[in-house]
Amino acid sequence: MPPTPPPGPAPLDRPAPPTRRAPRSRRRALALLVTTALGLVGVVTLLVTWVSIGVRTVQAAQDAAPGTCLAAYEAGEADARVGFAVVPARSVCTWDVDGARERSVVAAAPTAVVVGGLVLLLGGAAGTAVAVLPPRQARAAAGGAAARRGDAP
Repeated sequence: MPPTPPPGPAPLDRPAPPTRRAPRSRRRALALLVTTALGLVGVVTLLVTWVSIGVRTVQAAQDAAPGTCLAAYEAGEADARVGFAVVPARSVCTWDVDGARERSVVAAAPTAVVVGGLVLLLGGAAGTAVAVLPPRQARAAAGGAAARRGDAP
């Protein structure tokens, strides 16, 4: 014999009510704001430092005295080259003088400024990534621990 349905009104096929999002934490929002700002300060610091080195190098090349590495570079001599280094941030002119390779620093920035900018950039990026990650579900962890305790002999 088939089972009889329970007495009362028939259940309606209603969709489940929408679940509410967990409220956003002001602490997380503040952490996101601070870490993003620190990362942006690092980016701006590095950009200003490296662009100023490039500008000073171009200005020095335009005002180069004859017989210097930058004058040889501006004249297009094959043995004169200008290179840039990231850390320490500087531009270096190298050329051959009487068979010997000579290097001269054209423009440089303090290493502490560049390292500080890199630390702010990387720290801000890492902090932003951590602040954006969803929080751990405390209820799920607590439920899992309770279930493990219940299974224990």
